[in-house]
Amino acid sequence: MTYVLAAGLWMPPTVWDPVLPLLEGAVPVTLPGQGDGNASATLEDQVTAVVAAVDAAPDRVVVVG
Repeated sequence: MTYVLAAGLWMPPTVWDPVLPLLEGAVPVTLPGQGDGNASATLEDQVTAVVAAVDAAPDRVVVVG
């Protein structure tokens, strides 16, 4: 199973660092505009990033946000 981890607003994916060792197969997603300096990112851009991570997973997916 793959865990796709999407951080909340204004948080970089590093907020998941403490739980990564506990979740085998975890994939933290960098949402456009969240900690990457991209001020023009839209919600659609963020959804696209999460969907891409889900589509790339080799097996079943749990999305955690």
